[in-house]
Amino acid sequence: ELHQIPWLSTALKIALTIFGHLGVPLFLMISGTLLLKKSLESWTDVKTFYKNNLIPLLITSEVWYVIMYWFILLVKPDNTMLETNGFLGSLPGMFRTMLLYRPTTMRSMWYIPMILSMYAVIPLFAVSLKHSDSAKFLILPCGIIFLTNMLLPDIRDISGLLANTACKRSIPYETYLLYILAGYAISRGAFQRFSLKTVYFGTISLFLLLCVRQFFAFALDSSYAIGYSASLLLFWGCFAFEAIRRNETRFLRIRQPVSELAKISFGIYFVHIILMEAMNWTMQFNGFPRPIKFLVLEIVSFGGSVILIHFLSKNKHLKRYLFMMKS
Repeated sequence: ELHQIPWLSTALKIALTIFGHLGVPLFLMISGTLLLKKSLESWTDVKTFYKNNLIPLLITSEVWYVIMYWFILLVKPDNTMLETNGFLGSLPGMFRTMLLYRPTTMRSMWYIPMILSMYAVIPLFAVSLKHSDSAKFLILPCGIIFLTNMLLPDIRDISGLLANTACKRSIPYETYLLYILAGYAISRGAFQRFSLKTVYFGTISLFLLLCVRQFFAFALDSSYAIGYSASLLLFWGCFAFEAIRRNETRFLRIRQPVSELAKISFGIYFVHIILMEAMNWTMQFNGFPRPIKFLVLEIVSFGGSVILIHFLSKNKHLKRYLFMMKS
């Protein structure tokens, strides 16, 4: 555990982990920017969105739930389910996993039910925003979600840390709506009044505050870990998103490779999980500092994912159903 290793390694691990947390906020904010601006004006448009986006997402997710279920049963060293129950006896577990009822899958797959829920409600918000003269009607519900799902739990977490009783808690899915709506608001100029220096200062200072908060938890010998319901993470994501938007012209020179990566990003998400766990289960990292091990796993699994997807996507069926890539 992090609090059992030297403080410098702990600080580096925390910095890398917190930085890694930025991916989900940025993805959701980009989704809010793009999807809430779609021309969705009627129920027909909503059904078209579901057909072209939600259903393919569901199909691809189910395929990977099946793959990961059998991968765990066949490869994970300490899993004896297949040996104990046999093939037929293991089938109910697969169907249970596909129904998301106590699924046997990778921990990172928590993301899939959340994003499916978000894709189910995004078009409804898009229609509402399209037919409304103002987005101010969202202030009250968003304020209630922020208060009940972020601010008050934050206060409880800090109090719990001081009393050494803080614990991990589940995050209601509606919390992630705040990231989506924040991205939409920022794309409409919500942060326009801030100077570029202020945006940079906010991005850096909020990142450091998140690291300090997590380091403080481990200094108190607590297993508490910052999650996506942390209000500081929402604010950091907002400032980081605005910083990226302000520098969009600087990214034009790498537009092509970024565009290509964006096309396979969903596939990378699934494949890198399997590659990382396979290395974790089969390779020895004796003597490697944990941050170095973490970097090796990330770099190798990411690079391996890009290579595998490049070759597998040559098959149009794998391209469509495994990686949700349109021809």
